[in-house]
Amino acid sequence: MNGKITDPLVSIVIPVYNGSRYLGEAVESALSQTYPNIEVLVIDDGSDDNGATENISRSFGNKIRYIKKNNGGVASALNLGLSIIKGDYFSWLSHDDIYYPNKIETQINFLRNSGLGAICYSDYDIVDENSRLLDIKRLKRIHPRQFRRFLAETSDLHGCTLLIPSDCFRVVGKFDERRKTTQDYDMWFRLAKNFQFLHVPEVLIQYRRHSAQDTRKLPSIVREECDALYSEFVITLTDSEVKDSTHSFQQYFLDLSEVLYKRGFFSASSVSRQRAKAYLCDASLRECLHYKLTILIQTFIRFPLFEIKKRVKNIMDSFIK
Repeated sequence: MNGKITDPLVSIVIPVYNGSRYLGEAVESALSQTYPNIEVLVIDDGSDDNGATENISRSFGNKIRYIKKNNGGVASALNLGLSIIKGDYFSWLSHDDIYYPNKIETQINFLRNSGLGAICYSDYDIVDENSRLLDIKRLKRIHPRQFRRFLAETSDLHGCTLLIPSDCFRVVGKFDERRKTTQDYDMWFRLAKNFQFLHVPEVLIQYRRHSAQDTRKLPSIVREECDALYSEFVITLTDSEVKDSTHSFQQYFLDLSEVLYKRGFFSASSVSRQRAKAYLCDASLRECLHYKLTILIQTFIRFPLFEIKKRVKNIMDSFIK
C-alpha cells in the first residue's frame, strides 16, 4: 500500500486455546482501542476446557467475531484468521497479552505521516501473571536493509507489536503450520525480505510471562525448533544484509556463532562457524586465529563464550606481538 493512508480497517486477530484466565482482558484491550475502525476476531483453536474459553468469547456478543476450529496450533489459527479478515491491516494479539489503548492509532498515524506501506513494530512492557511490571523492552533502531540480520541475532521483536498490511501475506504466503513455536519469527524473516520494518519508539503492548506458556512447558522442544530456525536464518543471510563498517564478513559470522552458542543453539552456532570459515581466505591473521581458537573452545567446553572472550583476545594479542 503506497501513498497517503486515510482510515484503513484494522483486523485484530486473537488466537486462543484454553485461555479463559486472560482472554477477557485481551479482548477488552482490543475493543478499547482509540482508533475506531477495527474488527476483532477470536479464533478458538479447539479449546477443551468445558466451554470456559467459548463462554468468555461469546459474552462479548456481536462486538467480536468468534470462530471455533479443530485444534491445529497457533499457526493454523492465525491462517484461518488471515483467510477471513476484512481489514487492510492485520494485527496479532495473543490471548494472554494486552494492547494499550493507543496501539493501533499510534501506528496508523505513524504510517500516515510516513506515507509508506511498511510494517510497524514497537517497544513493549513485560509483566508477570498478575500484571506486575517486570521490564520495559525498548528496541534499537534497525535499518530495514539489516532487519533480517537483527532477527538472526536476537529474539527481542514481539509479534504482537506489529501492524502488517494484509497485502503482504499475498506475497509471502501463510504462517508455516509445521512450526509449533517458531511460526512467528519464520514469518517475520520472510516478510523482511520483501517489506520494510519500521520502528515506532513507543511502548504499545504488555507481554505477559507465565508458567502456562508453551515455551516454558516444553523448553527442550522449543530450543530444538529454534535451533533449526536460526540455522536457516544463518544460511539465508546475504552479504549485503550483514555488511557494516565495523566487522568483516568472517568476523560477523564468528561473533554470531558465539551469540547463538550462548543461547544454546549449537547447530546454528556451527552453521555460522562454517559461514565464517568460507571467508577465511580474505581474513587477517588475527581473525584466523580467533576463528580457530573459537572452534577449539566450542568443541571441548560446553559453556557460553562471552565469559572467556576477553581472555582469548588477550592471548591472541600477546601471540601476535
